[in-house]
Amino acid sequence: EMLDGEYIKPLVTTQPTLVDTPQKLKQWFTEMMSAKTIAIDIETTGLLHYRDHILGVAFSAEEFKPYYIPMLVQEPDLPGSVVDKWIESGAEVTYLEIDDIEFFNFWGQDQPRVIDLMRKVCASPAEKGGQNFKFDYKFLKHRYNITIRNWTFDTMLMHYLIDENRSHSLKYVGGLYFPEMKGYDAILDTYIGKGKKEKKQFGKVPLQILGKYGAYDTDVTLRLKNLFDRHMTAAMKKLHTHFY
Repeated sequence: EMLDGEYIKPLVTTQPTLVDTPQKLKQWFTEMMSAKTIAIDIETTGLLHYRDHILGVAFSAEEFKPYYIPMLVQEPDLPGSVVDKWIESGAEVTYLEIDDIEFFNFWGQDQPRVIDLMRKVCASPAEKGGQNFKFDYKFLKHRYNITIRNWTFDTMLMHYLIDENRSHSLKYVGGLYFPEMKGYDAILDTYIGKGKKEKKQFGKVPLQILGKYGAYDTDVTLRLKNLFDRHMTAAMKKLHTHFY
């Protein structure tokens, strides 16, 4: 099953960073601006970019070291957040009500500056992409007016070219090629259920859990991209670029 033959479990494990302070934001920005490849993944309140909202954005430029930047959080996640400091200072803070849940901008009045930093990262020379990346791209463009420069890969399409007979979902493919990551989405079951027909309300997932899940998504995506790159033929790579 393994593209590299017998699977060798990595000596390190994924260490996600929740970007919840200005210091961590600076660290993330510095690393991203010097990166050669960046995988991007978003978590949202729903599937429609023109109606739903971005809860957070994950970035990975180095295997096993993904970042998750929260953007909208519910009230239980406010203590310690940047917007919590704005509230304590008496500043006026607005909120969005989505599916009977109140969401606040995690970064308070600094939210536009954080989006601008994301915009700069997405405009950097690094090659960028994700899993079924058109979904993420539509949200980033519509909600934050972010354009992706040098969009060069989509791991869902890459896997289709390598093995068209299997599922191409991130969870399945990630578990197939990296067994230690199999079932990493189980951390969400307590909050959104397991049923396929259930509406997945990711906004109900606590920040610490959603942040880890989003970071895992983008780490698996980057690792798959690097793995597939080594095994796609020149003809596959040429066809892959024609998909988008």
